[in-house]
Order: sequence, then C-alpha cells, then structure tokens
Amino acid sequence: MLLSNLVIPLLATSATVSATFDVTSSLTKYAAFDFGVGDISIQKSASFSLINTFDCAFQGDINIEKDCEFLIASTAKALKLTFNNIFHKIENKGKWIVHTLESAAASTCNIIVKSFVNTGEIILAFKGHVLAPIINIAASHWVNHGCLHLFQEIKSISVAILGVVGGTIENHGTICLTNQLCKQVTKIIGSGCIALEKSSSFFISNSFLSIDAQHTFYLGEGNPTIQAQAVSLPQTFKVANFGANGSHKIGLNLPLLSITIAGKKGWSYDTKTGILTLTANGFISQKFDIGLGYDPSKFEVCTDNSVGIVSVIKGSIKYNGPCPHAGRPSVCQICPGVPTPPVITSSATAITSTQSKTTSSSSTSSIATTSTTSSKPKPTTVSTSSIASTTTPDGSYSTSFVTVTAETTKVVTITSCSNNACHPTTAPTGLTVVTLTTSDVKTVVTTYCPLTQTVTLGVTGTKTVDLGCPTGYFGYNGYIGKGVSIGHGGAAASASAGFQIGFDIFKNHHF
Repeated sequence: MLLSNLVIPLLATSATVSATFDVTSSLTKYAAFDFGVGDISIQKSASFSLINTFDCAFQGDINIEKDCEFLIASTAKALKLTFNNIFHKIENKGKWIVHTLESAAASTCNIIVKSFVNTGEIILAFKGHVLAPIINIAASHWVNHGCLHLFQEIKSISVAILGVVGGTIENHGTICLTNQLCKQVTKIIGSGCIALEKSSSFFISNSFLSIDAQHTFYLGEGNPTIQAQAVSLPQTFKVANFGANGSHKIGLNLPLLSITIAGKKGWSYDTKTGILTLTANGFISQKFDIGLGYDPSKFEVCTDNSVGIVSVIKGSIKYNGPCPHAGRPSVCQICPGVPTPPVITSSATAITSTQSKTTSSSSTSSIATTSTTSSKPKPTTVSTSSIASTTTPDGSYSTSFVTVTAETTKVVTITSCSNNACHPTTAPTGLTVVTLTTSDVKTVVTTYCPLTQTVTLGVTGTKTVDLGCPTGYFGYNGYIGKGVSIGHGGAAASASAGFQIGFDIFKNHHF
C-alpha cells in the first residue's frame, strides 16, 4: 500500500500536457502573439509571419515543412528571440527568416534546444555596427544540411556561437557569414562549407577540438579573415579561394616570429602539397590547405585589424595576388539574400453591403468571410464556418478593413485607435474574422492603426461616431481610448469594452 501510494504521485508528476499551433494557410500576426500555444508547425506551403512581436519567447518545438516560410521581423524596437528549453526541437525544411535590419536597438537571438536540424534555408539578419546583436544557437544535436546565413548590414563586435561548448556540430551544407564574426567552440564534422563574405571573420578558438579535414572555409568577396589558436599538435584546415590581391588574411592568435638560430620561420608554403604553415614562437603552429599554384614571393606577414578579432601584430599572412584557382567550390552554396519584410501602412479600404436583421446574439449561422486588398475592394469568399460568439485575439493588426457577411447577421469587426493606440475589440454576437491582406496572407482579425477619422454608420438613423479605444484597455503605446456601443437606435459613445452589436440593419457605411 505504501509503495502504491508513492508510485502514483510520481507517475502523476511525470505527465505533461502539450499543444500544437498548426499553420496550414498563410497567417500574419502584428504586435503580439501567444507563445504559450506550445509547438508550432507550419505545413502545406503556408507562411507564418510575426511582425513587430518584439519579445518572441518560444515555449515549444518549431517545425517548418518544405515550401513553407516562417518570418519574424522587427521594424522598430529590438527583437528578443529566445528558445530556452533543452527538451525542445527545431526542424526547418523550408525557409526561416529573422529580419531586424530596421530595428532601433540591438537584437538578441538566443536558441538553446535539444535538437537543431536545418535542411532548408535560415536567414538571421541584423543591423550591426553599434547595435551588436547576441547570436547563439546551441543544441546537443546540431545538424545543417541546408544553408544558414548570419548577416549583419555593418560588422559589429558581435560574436556568433554555434553549438554547445565542447560539443559537436555537423555541417554538410553551408554556413554563410556576412559581416559577422563567428567563434568556434565545438568539433566540426562533415564535408560542408563555411563561407566568409565581406568583412566576416572566423576564429578557431580551441584547436584541440577537431575540424573535419574535408570541411571547407571559403573566403569570398571583401576582406574576410581566419584566425586560429596556435598549438603544438596542429591541424590542417581546408581553405578555398585565398588571395584576392591581399584582401584575404589567415593568421594565428600569436605573432608569426622567425627564430633564426633554430632555423624556424614564421611561415612556409609547400609548393608540392599546397600546405601553408604558420608558426608562432618557432614551435607552435597551424596548417592550412590552400591549394597549389601560389608564388611564395607574394606572401607577406601582416596584422589582422578586423573588427571583433583580437589584433595580433604580425600575426597573419596575406597573398599579394589573385588566387591561382579562384572560384567558389560546389560544396559552398550561394548565400541567400535578405528579403524585405511586409510593409506596415496605415491605409485601409472597405467593403460595403446590405444585410438582414440580427435575430440572436448566439446565432450559429453559416458564415462566409470576405476580404479586400489595398487597391479596389472586391469581395472574395475565403471560407465558411459556424461560430456563435468569439473575442478578437489579442495583438493582431492588419491594414485591411473587412466586412463579414452572413445569412442572418453582418458584423463590422474594427479596432480603432487614437494617438497610435491599438487594441482588440470584443464582439459578443460576432466572430473571428479571417482576412486576405495585400501580401496574400491570412490574418485572424482586422485592425488598423492609427485611425482617427469620424465614421458614419447607417442604422435606424444616421449618426456620426468617433471610434476610439475601449475604456479600461491600454493601447499599443499605453494610451487609454474610448468605448463605443451600437444600439438599436444608432451608435453612441459609452464605457463599453467593445462593440455591442444589437441593431436591425446596416444599410451602408463610409469612411
């Protein structure tokens, strides 16, 4: 009896409840999203966009299927993207983009999960310069077969860390660095590629952790550099396209000193094997397989002054000539460009229609949604559903005005804001609206901000109402707005927390 009393509570404490947020058609969320939904799965060629959702604290697995897209973009504040659960997994077979080029502050991308697997395309784009981002992708199971692009518009002192310190990352694809410093803290296995573009640098900080001899470091356009820790038991690192008339640099974390008495030079190039050996203090070194065809007279010891790299006087070497076998190896994919995120505007268009009498606040009529674009408002049936009463989800913002048409009711779902204050509206007799925005993505509610115009609603009598924000609610910037209720005799300002729909008929409405 005592044993059973002990076992049952233990079993109970091990039980977990999981949920999944499935995205099977394109969806955009503005300003807020409930990350407590659990796992997120994007399927069936859908796209999911989170725009200006600044604190992205994911609490579940992420699964992006092939031909699907997940976009996270910040156009104002700093973006904080975090995964802090060693039991969760990230798997990308499609395209995942984090875009913060327009942020006014430094962003954070801190991913700590059990498994990180990429067979698609991931682009993490940051402003850089004085806004140095924090970039960390740590997983005990870290595999890349696709393309991972870490991009800074202007190089900063930001240091990207890939993998768990002392662990292993597996790279059979391409890791692109553009104006980014990356510090090696793991073993690297696989015959993939790390492509250094523009002012990027790769620092091999722990040479006791092996890097696969078939793994390639590619030096692209600009002035990328490689720096390695000098040790007594050197490795041989494979480097492609070294040269660029002195723009590329390869070095150690110590000066390349020659010891004449011992017959030790600071560097040597073997014309038969294509191996470049860099030596510090005459005894500790590293080797780089740069290939055949170089002219030893064109090598020159120099200093690497790259941003973020510890500057070592006379610690690097450059080649004052073009690479004798210039070109990008087939194993190194072309680094994908950074796409432009959806433009957020304050313009809106509307659909007008007539509708029959509302008979009940708990109507379960078949409801068809309609949508517009920002040009000519042309209704298009999207889907049908049977909904009794819903509340507009928190934090969804759209640039379209939507009219919902039903057999027995018509609901105009609006959240209007003054002074850039935005927040949702509760429609007790309404429904959750699905719209088709100008970027051809579906969103859950229609809201636009700012909107301070006077709206004329034709009910039993025509009255003009200033649509403010519901009293007691706080807008996006913390402003308090007004409440509006629409009764049988028209519209009037009130302290309501939303729209109370109880009217005979909407004849028309105008902006």
